[in-house]
Amino acid sequence: MIDYVQNYIDGYYAGMVKFNYERKLLVDYIKREVVPRLESGEVFFDVEQIENCIGYTEKYFFELEDFQKFIISFVFLYFSENHRNVYRKILIMIARGNGKNGLLSAIGSYLTTPMHGIANYNISIVANSEDQAKTSFDEVHDTIENHEELEELFGKPHKSEIKNLQTKSLFKFRTSNGNTKDGLRDGAVIFDEIHQYESNKDVKVHISGLGKRPNPREFYIGTDGYVRDGFIDQMKDMALKVLKGEAKWNAMFPFICKLDKAEQVDDPTLWELSSPMFSLPMTEYAQGLFETVLEEYEDLELNPSGRDEFMTKRQNFPVTDIERSVATYEELKATKKEFPELRNLPAVGGFDFASTRDFIAVGALFKIEGDYVFKSHSFVRKEFVDRIYSYSKPNENVNGKRRFAPIRQWEDEGLLTVLDEPSMDAQHVVDWFVRMRDE
Repeated sequence: MIDYVQNYIDGYYAGMVKFNYERKLLVDYIKREVVPRLESGEVFFDVEQIENCIGYTEKYFFELEDFQKFIISFVFLYFSENHRNVYRKILIMIARGNGKNGLLSAIGSYLTTPMHGIANYNISIVANSEDQAKTSFDEVHDTIENHEELEELFGKPHKSEIKNLQTKSLFKFRTSNGNTKDGLRDGAVIFDEIHQYESNKDVKVHISGLGKRPNPREFYIGTDGYVRDGFIDQMKDMALKVLKGEAKWNAMFPFICKLDKAEQVDDPTLWELSSPMFSLPMTEYAQGLFETVLEEYEDLELNPSGRDEFMTKRQNFPVTDIERSVATYEELKATKKEFPELRNLPAVGGFDFASTRDFIAVGALFKIEGDYVFKSHSFVRKEFVDRIYSYSKPNENVNGKRRFAPIRQWEDEGLLTVLDEPSMDAQHVVDWFVRMRDE
């Protein structure tokens, strides 16, 4: 085993580094899946590439932490038979401030150099907004401008792309709007702030150009967010399946740092579960970050409304706001069951009426073997959903709320009826209950 990996794991076993649940699973996964393949010669760590990448980063960007050297090692894990990279997908989820962007700036920049050894290995950084996509790009841009030696290798960097003069590899940024961007001939794509992606639709567009250069890679980085059942939850589910041996062993390399339970937030010595920078001894940067996070935590006593943001971004542990939510995410997931047969069963009916500026809700509540089953329907005025949710506009011209309330989709699924009338008639409620009675 390469030292950068073994030393990091040994630090955990010695109690010098605290690991959260996912990192403990990662250690078990490495022992189960990677070590036997190393011993048999099926895979190998390319020590030269690893040392070159670490040296390049520390010379031009910043000193690396042990966990960052650990991650870099797996970027350059290859199959012995064909020298193909073992991991095409690499997921990095850690708390805000722990150097996700900086690390990928350095790795991405290195992959365009002659040391990596692949010509035209283009790198694209993708994010929801141009400002976010430019975060890593600007870091590389400024690093090149500050080092004459790099300017000889890259030339004068442009505002929109950086080109390595020897390999002809490009380093650039893009937004994640899959409707307007075509897949390019990239060697690797870095997806930033993946918590903002609602689905894998945009991701598919940007990875469609991969595979035209050797050893394609997809890097996914971010801290958890507020969109549930979206792209980031899919990635987390896949990560757990890989770690537990329930999916193809090299489908992904996941490095996830987070609290294991919400109560741990009250013990600052456990914050390194989500912030690997906080492992002792802390660097000067880590000490400053820790003080900032501690101040934010202490501010919650006077401003408890900031707890959601603190838990999600500083601890990588989304929580449900009990003041604004009627159910936890776990409770909502528990409702995803097939409807049982409801014919000829007693029920309690109820409705919430509105006439012009809200939804009518109707429903029948059943109790079956201790479970409550609620069959419901809604009615709403067309003029209202046109104004608030862009109901009649084409998909490509909708406003932000349309994404969170897909009225037309709900209508197609039979969950909602859109009424084109000036005021909703109470007869709709009566008719629905009559239909339920007759069914």
